[in-house]
Amino acid sequence: TTEFDVRARDNVGVFAQYQIQLGAHRWLASARRDDNEQFGDYETGSVGWKWAVSEHWFVTAGWGRAFGAPTFNDLYYPGFSNPSLDPETSNSYEVGLGWSSASFSIAVAAFENRIDDLVVYDASVFVPNNLNSARIRGIETDLDATFGPWTLSLGYAGLDPRNRTPGTDFDNFLPRRPRHTGHVELGRAFGPVDARVRVTAEGSRYDDVGNTTRTGRYALVDLVADYRIAPAWTMQAKIGNALDRDYRTVRLYNQDDRTFFVTLRYQTR
Repeated sequence: TTEFDVRARDNVGVFAQYQIQLGAHRWLASARRDDNEQFGDYETGSVGWKWAVSEHWFVTAGWGRAFGAPTFNDLYYPGFSNPSLDPETSNSYEVGLGWSSASFSIAVAAFENRIDDLVVYDASVFVPNNLNSARIRGIETDLDATFGPWTLSLGYAGLDPRNRTPGTDFDNFLPRRPRHTGHVELGRAFGPVDARVRVTAEGSRYDDVGNTTRTGRYALVDLVADYRIAPAWTMQAKIGNALDRDYRTVRLYNQDDRTFFVTLRYQTR
């Protein structure tokens, strides 16, 4: 068993959330205060807005502030940690546009996250460090459609994750974050059985802060089938990475080969 220098800390949080709808406008606001034994007090929160412009079109916008404490592995794992890490704080902004109906929906959102003291693992020195400033800009789009017994889901996210800390690595890409990810899922109902094929793809990414080492892009195929045994009971069978693809999201660490799962779910409405 790995022995950490520190093995416990208390975090007491108070959270409140408020929702309201005024005509075609829906608002969601939240606030939180954390008293972290190790890092002190932090106030965070978010505001979200959705405007139903017409029967099908809608506009969204949001802002949020977050706080994240370093993990015990980041702080104390023997030989690969940094006990001097500071917690992360961030501000995020998002705007979106969408269209929806009973059988079709599409949404596009653009966002920006500005992060102070981002915790990143620096593969060149084998320990995590704080980046004083980081910025992640991106765009996400999702499409869902139903055609009789068929369903289709498409998704794409494009990121521009940058190190904005002055120095030799300024404007480098943040490590271990792919710039492109996406998925395609096709499903069909066969009586009480819903079967789906999902293809997930991710582009290459750098493994280090200096952007000298890159891991390759990959695509995975998952096969999923849900069988409704009774109104409240469903059994799911899943083959993950069905083609048994070798891939890595972190240099030198292989991910799972082909996996098999069987899940039994009970859910009442």
